[in-house]
Amino acid sequence: MVLLGEVCVMAKAGRPKQDIIRDKIISIRMLQEEYDEIKSYADSTNKTVTEVMMDGAKKLMEEVFGKEE
Repeated sequence: MVLLGEVCVMAKAGRPKQDIIRDKIISIRMLQEEYDEIKSYADSTNKTVTEVMMDGAKKLMEEVFGKEE
């Protein structure tokens, strides 16, 4: 909080802006058992489900299209 004369200015709350903006969403349907496996793996590796799915997608693209350097 900063006082400017008689006006009190509060800092903006929320997450700071990132350099990379991820604004695209992919939604998939899966069985509860499949989700539980992915969630269990994510928890055991201290990752989010999104990070696990992104890692899997990157690995698949590397296998199909080759490594990008």
